[in-house]
Amino acid sequence: MNKLQQKACFPLVSIIIPNYNSSEMVKHTLNSCLNQSYPNVEIIVVDDFSTDESINLIKDFQKRYPNKVFLFKNTKKGGNCARIYGLKKSKGEYIQWLDSDDVIEKNKIKRQMETLIKTNADSVYSDFKIDTYQNKKVIISEEIKKSQYDDFLEQILMDDWSPLHNYLFKRKLVEQTINHNGWNEKTKVLQDREFVTIAAILGGKFIYEPGVYSIYNRWKRNSTSQSFKDKTRERIKQLIQLNLRFYELIDSFYKDSVKKQKYIEILDAEMWECLFYFPNQKLNRTLIFRKSMLKRFSVKKKLFFPILYFYRGFYKLLTR
Repeated sequence: MNKLQQKACFPLVSIIIPNYNSSEMVKHTLNSCLNQSYPNVEIIVVDDFSTDESINLIKDFQKRYPNKVFLFKNTKKGGNCARIYGLKKSKGEYIQWLDSDDVIEKNKIKRQMETLIKTNADSVYSDFKIDTYQNKKVIISEEIKKSQYDDFLEQILMDDWSPLHNYLFKRKLVEQTINHNGWNEKTKVLQDREFVTIAAILGGKFIYEPGVYSIYNRWKRNSTSQSFKDKTRERIKQLIQLNLRFYELIDSFYKDSVKKQKYIEILDAEMWECLFYFPNQKLNRTLIFRKSMLKRFSVKKKLFFPILYFYRGFYKLLTR
């Protein structure tokens, strides 16, 4: 099969990998891309100012596979900036996001591409596995089963999480999502949740393909209770900001009042939980009385705020 025939039968898939100090895992990541049974992929690596040996390891892959592996240096510090820059350098009709410490199984792109083409969906997702490492050994391996959802956006708003490399996207949906502030450079945590949620709000059609094709790697490290609290606070703070953006996007893109109300109520429930546990009272009041949020709450919900503060204060006393 010549190149023109291959291009017609197998549209190009761009695998975009931001790298930052991933010398321990980047070899496994790149090998998992090179071992794909799907024949037409390009691997775009954007280094995010690494200071370890990973950059030299990637350069070695680039020398050995000059027509497959392409290395670029990020123009601006940050993982999301690296992803956007990688997309600009890519040529594929389909996009596979991948972090430099995760891996994809051999048939991942082949199986998911078959499903995308057959169904004309905008994105496909599958089951996945979580491997937890300690001292460079896997101590826990867990398979996460997914399914086809009647309302994908509802499921995502309820925090039915998948790592981003579990998905394969049409380029068109990726570009639309970025145009609506997906891969926001100010978002430091929950980036994958932000991206997929925006894509779903924009009306992207997501389809399920059974099978475990992605491995999400995480590391078990000792941490103090204070550092855990700090990370939790930052995560909740970011989640509040994301949900405020989701409110606005849902308002803009959903004319169906029943669906809109359903999505708003899911966000409301999560916001109550965030505001209950978030320790910064000043931020709570600022968020609560923002017009963009307050106008959505019924009279009963507004009256609930004093009760929320009372029980929240009582809870803090009990858990000191």
